[in-house]
Amino acid sequence: MKKNLRRASTCLMLIFLLAMISCGPGRKLKDTRPIRWNGQGRDVSEPIFRKNELLVLYKKPPTDAQTNLIRQTIQAQGIQITSVRKCNACDSYVELWSGQDIHTVIHGDGVSGGSGRGGTKGVGDDSLATYSLNYFNKGPVDSTAALRDSMNMPNRSAGKGAVSGAGKDTIIVAVLDTGVDTANFINGKYLWRNKDERNNGSDADRNCYVNDVAGWNFIANNNNIHDDNHSLHGTLVSNYIIQEFVNSPRNFVQIMSLKTHDASGYGDLFSSICAIHYAIKKGANIINASWGFYYYQDPHPYLDSLITKILPQRGILFITAAGNKIDSEDKLAWQIYHDSLHIDLSPFELRDLAIHNFYPGCLSTGNNNVITATTTNGLIVSPTQNHSSVYADLGVKADSVTPDHMKFLEPFTYPAQYISGSSFATAVASGKIGAYLPKAMYLPGINKLQVFTKLAQIGGRGGIPQIIFTSPLLITGGLIRGGKYIIPR
Repeated sequence: MKKNLRRASTCLMLIFLLAMISCGPGRKLKDTRPIRWNGQGRDVSEPIFRKNELLVLYKKPPTDAQTNLIRQTIQAQGIQITSVRKCNACDSYVELWSGQDIHTVIHGDGVSGGSGRGGTKGVGDDSLATYSLNYFNKGPVDSTAALRDSMNMPNRSAGKGAVSGAGKDTIIVAVLDTGVDTANFINGKYLWRNKDERNNGSDADRNCYVNDVAGWNFIANNNNIHDDNHSLHGTLVSNYIIQEFVNSPRNFVQIMSLKTHDASGYGDLFSSICAIHYAIKKGANIINASWGFYYYQDPHPYLDSLITKILPQRGILFITAAGNKIDSEDKLAWQIYHDSLHIDLSPFELRDLAIHNFYPGCLSTGNNNVITATTTNGLIVSPTQNHSSVYADLGVKADSVTPDHMKFLEPFTYPAQYISGSSFATAVASGKIGAYLPKAMYLPGINKLQVFTKLAQIGGRGGIPQIIFTSPLLITGGLIRGGKYIIPR
């Protein structure tokens, strides 16, 4: 068992290193040999995956015999499985298996001849399923952002007056986050309601989520979507989105709150996968993912395919964060490049997504359905957030700019408060795009070029606020996909 643990640890460190260069072309280096890293330097107090948990990702619904084969494969490693959890009782696309040290079955040689790369390994017959560690992700709030006790939040409900979507198209935005504070912050009319469900335990819509009348809590596996995060991250994200719809003459919003992150702001791969599947089945138009993680093996075939192939087939945009500066992660990335390639990364390079990958923001490649957002003052990207000429699609113009930070005015609060983070740039982008992009655009094959082209056309018409304008290249402090797309506030 100790040998397996050592092998898993060594492999995991190599996985991270590969992730840093596999999200895209990365830095143009003459030496393209695989980078080796001895695993030293990581702050072990900051976990990157849930121990004693393992994901089994199915390529098709398994038979009982196939599930037993997987169980035998894992038990052959000397590990006893204590529990198996599905997203729900109806679907078998992913399962969360628990057992003491079960996460150590992933190592460099695979399992029982299973193939694959990094931390995603084939299970038995490669046509059946793959393993994956259950990785953490977290909302990228700047470390200097003021955190507040939710009991002291101003009681300013979004849109105190009459709220109506009459005469407008309704856009459903699935927010994968810490939930919503329904008591103090969100006007209930902006919350999505599952019209096919009844809150009586009957599971009227037969989706195996009982009483999912307003979304689902994928952390606790129940219908309590209350935001228990001390900074109310999910509530703030939801309110930023709602704020952009308030004055839209075209569209109305309903927030589908899918609680994928706990009170500390941590989510995991299992919850994210389950929530994305839920959003697909319940008709979301946009998925807002104001979170991400630096330490992750990419490509992750299952999640990558779910976001970049399945979602666009359903006409769904995936809008996500470029990520923020985290000192411990920067220190480790710098050390890896220094030790492996004898390169000392500059602060500017550490913020470049093509060098220091942030997932899933770095899935925004080519002309797909993924839109990655960061913060700008109109000329440069925030020095505390990530940029990229390859992966970052747009910047949201900050309300307050200082030499060190670019911050947004918090929505529906009094007195005025400001907060920074690509989480909120993402939310503003989701809100602005959702508020003005015609619902007819959410069709199979949706892509960002269609979105940006249409919004630019709308912005040129009288009476409708400008959505996107063209600016010079942001070469002095960061690149946003050629510096072309900026959303003004």
